Amino acid sequence: MAVYNIINVGANKTINIVGSNLIGNDLFDGRNVCLWPSSNSEEQKWTFSRPTTNVSIMAYLNEKVGLGVQPVASGDDKCVITRDYVDVDFVEATTGYRIKLSGKELYLTVKDGKDGASIYWSSKSTSTYQMWKLTKLTIVPHNSGTTTIYADVGTLSTSTANYGNYPTKMDTNADYIYKYLSQQGFSRAAISAILGNFRWESSLNPGIWEVSNDITQGYGLAQWTKATRFLDWGVNVGVIMRANYSAVNELARSSNNSRQILIDAELIFFIWDFTLRNDYFENSSWTLSRFKAGSDSSIVALTTEFYNLYENPPAGDKSLELRITSAKEWLKRFS
Repeated sequence: MAVYNIINVGANKTINIVGSNLIGNDLFDGRNVCLWPSSNSEEQKWTFSRPTTNVSIMAYLNEKVGLGVQPVASGDDKCVITRDYVDVDFVEATTGYRIKLSGKELYLTVKDGKDGASIYWSSKSTSTYQMWKLTKLTIVPHNSGTTTIYADVGTLSTSTANYGNYPTKMDTNADYIYKYLSQQGFSRAAISAILGNFRWESSLNPGIWEVSNDITQGYGLAQWTKATRFLDWGVNVGVIMRANYSAVNELARSSNNSRQILIDAELIFFIWDFTLRNDYFENSSWTLSRFKAGSDSSIVALTTEFYNLYENPPAGDKSLELRITSAKEWLKRFS
């Protein structure tokens, strides 16, 4: 499913979850939505369960919740975020679509175009405040063409693809990843812990496969398994046209700008997956904010926590000490 902004025609503003810098756990039942000027914030991104009819409009921040109905004592029912999300139909209108509750004559509506205007379910009208348009979102490199990025197609058993054999390539990509994650609020130690794990997953090569071109196995910096976890997302946001190995291999083998698109996409996917989409810390004594702010003295604990929570090692894996050693080396480099 693609990722969209949902924009009100009359106001030219976007459905926005109330709040800022939210993570998946913040999306509790009953959190309000409103109109807000369009931005690139995660609070304005939505996915759909299926095309046009009997559609669930799901929050990109947390796929477990979506748009629903909160009854009120009098007047129109509110539109809120809830786990009890509803099905809707997209009905073509004069301009854009009306969004109608499936099986009912109630439509997604705003009273006016002011910033923060509430959104509710109301009877049909001809107002453009009851009409909506969709904008599909895409990803572009955040620093296009100005930084060298390395990506080689192969597996860790392929000499040219294993950047453990090419320290300059690994260090160059590490510096790029460090800068990106720093901008996302991760501490030096947290980034070093992540890099220590990525080092033994992919050698920091964004083009690497666990098994050559096998999309049922691992792929990329974190060796996401199945590779379709990343590939399907890449299609949804417009990075690649098809969820197959040739699409990402082409990026890895093309220009530096294409390689940067690939590594940017993987980093954006990682941020979404680790900090927004999934509740990795739900059963942990750690929290996301504690992990992101981790101190240098916590490097062993940070590396171990990321290894267990995110990389989800198979039974019998003995690479943790290698990951901790690498994390300490990255920490020394960035200190």
